[in-house]
Amino acid sequence: MITRFPFTHHTALYRVVLAGITWCAGSLYAQGQTVSILPQYPHAGDPVTITYTPATTKADTPQLVFTTSNFYELPVTMPMQKAGGAWIAGFPLQRYATYATFFIKQGNDTIRTAEGRHFAIAVYTANNVPVKNVRMYQSGSLAVQLRKAPDLLQQQQQLLQEELHDYPDNYEARVRLYQNQVTQAAEPEKTAIRQQAYEYIARKLEADPVENMNLATMGYLIMGGNRTDSVYQLIKTRFAHTATGTEMRVEEMVKEKDVAKRVAMLEKEIASATPQNAKGLTGAHEALFQYYAAKGNATKALYHARHSYNVNSPYLPRQIQEITETLALQGLAPDSALQYARWSYQLSDTFPAGLIRYFKETGHIPSYVPDATRHAVHRGAAATSLALTGIIYANSHNNTQAQKYLDSALALQADEKVLLYAATGYEKIQQYEKAFHLYSRQVQHNTVTDTTLVTAAHRSYMLWKNGDSTGWPAEWKQIQQQRSIRLREEARTQLLYAKAPSLEGIVTLAGKPVLPDTLQGKIVLIDFWATWCVPCMQEMPYLQKVYDTYRNNPRVQMMIINSGARNTLADAQGWWGNKKYSFPVYFHTNSAVGDVFGFTVIPALYIIDSKGKLQYKHIGYEGPQVEEHLKAVIDELL
Repeated sequence: MITRFPFTHHTALYRVVLAGITWCAGSLYAQGQTVSILPQYPHAGDPVTITYTPATTKADTPQLVFTTSNFYELPVTMPMQKAGGAWIAGFPLQRYATYATFFIKQGNDTIRTAEGRHFAIAVYTANNVPVKNVRMYQSGSLAVQLRKAPDLLQQQQQLLQEELHDYPDNYEARVRLYQNQVTQAAEPEKTAIRQQAYEYIARKLEADPVENMNLATMGYLIMGGNRTDSVYQLIKTRFAHTATGTEMRVEEMVKEKDVAKRVAMLEKEIASATPQNAKGLTGAHEALFQYYAAKGNATKALYHARHSYNVNSPYLPRQIQEITETLALQGLAPDSALQYARWSYQLSDTFPAGLIRYFKETGHIPSYVPDATRHAVHRGAAATSLALTGIIYANSHNNTQAQKYLDSALALQADEKVLLYAATGYEKIQQYEKAFHLYSRQVQHNTVTDTTLVTAAHRSYMLWKNGDSTGWPAEWKQIQQQRSIRLREEARTQLLYAKAPSLEGIVTLAGKPVLPDTLQGKIVLIDFWATWCVPCMQEMPYLQKVYDTYRNNPRVQMMIINSGARNTLADAQGWWGNKKYSFPVYFHTNSAVGDVFGFTVIPALYIIDSKGKLQYKHIGYEGPQVEEHLKAVIDELL
């Protein structure tokens, strides 16, 4: 007998609390708000209206903030509209919509339910029963809302059992229930439950290995088992004749370092194609297209180009643009290149502007992208096509047509790619001054110095000046100054002016506490890391460069702090980087420091100004540009 979990989220009217007034159990509360969600039992396709009635009038526009959601085509944050004394947000539920949770943010206040939970929208069947996956998604959302609740696992288990009661064929819910039970169990029961889960996943895979490959892989990942290789091996051996098996073989072939051997294998694979596996050969055709284009073999390149795209794919505009780029930059098959360029231009208003998800049950689902961003992407795609058309005409020495298309591309949208291709085109038609200024603009706007662009700028300058390098040092100095100004301006607009988290709990590698008072009046750059974190290690060389820049400045303090995530002080002391890098390394004694600073992923970077305000925050490794970003913020604060 399953005890039904109180399905409170379908209630149409919530009594709510407001974080920001009175301290109570880790949150700030005030009574008096109401939030209603209508209809009470929404179905897919129904319009949903959320109404928030505050207790007092405030100037700030409330924002609806989704915390967990499969409403993929809606923004994460949605402004509400004023309606009398209330605020309203409305939207239709997509055909695939299942479940979402949200809170309301108004100024510094966060509005949740009276129990401190997030509000929720569940989708129902015609009989007002939650649709498949609702309880599973609700179970997952509790991990976000109740991370430290002592009965979190039990609540999640109850919801998963309820899901399976109504939908016993819900494979993912059952695997997640196994994992939930493993987490709660002690040995030897833990091992027995895990084995049951593996057997369940294996049965699913054996029922239809090709169709269920991704489900099996997902199941093993949920259970934490490293068995995905065995799934792939099964497909490659027993189902080698299928499109999926062929695709896997091709993926391995394109990694072959011996070029001649790689080409021979791909050619052989294509020669033995059947109607059953032809769809799995796209990657082979893509690789051979690039190979033959680089070799200047237009006939073979065009043959493989024709088989390297899928006209039914939402990524077709990108695929056609990439073919056009290759043909234009290699100076190959000008007539065919122009046809691809025209096609690319025609497809520009469908160029993918964001992530596109694919589920067997729903097909392709685009993610939310702001209209301004989408229009900019489409303009950029069109401008890129025009610039490539200009290059193609330049390759044919039709300079008049080349200039026409290059000028049109820049007039439409001068983004990074368009600038590069326009500069390439102008250089081909010997308009070196234009080429130089476009290359220079790219150097100025790149966060990371691109030596290839610097070389191109210098080359076009020398061609413009007929080999006279006298003015180059001054030009290069001006380019660098403009780049520095731009980075500082960007940093200025991104300053947070937020309250800084507590700096208690930091110790040196000798175990000596760092007193927060000793950091007053300084700009403090903090990086949280751990010895096992690969992205953290990738970031370290750039942090060293930042340290080298300010090491002699007493107003700047760098603190590379081991977060204590699955690490001890001894781990931090024994880290190999202590011998390689000279920046100061620390350890944080509070294992919950992520809650204090607001991060669940590392590396996590923070900059606190000399007045104690948090001015910069970045979660995750952003790449080499992190060096210039940090320097720009520090320079702005100095």
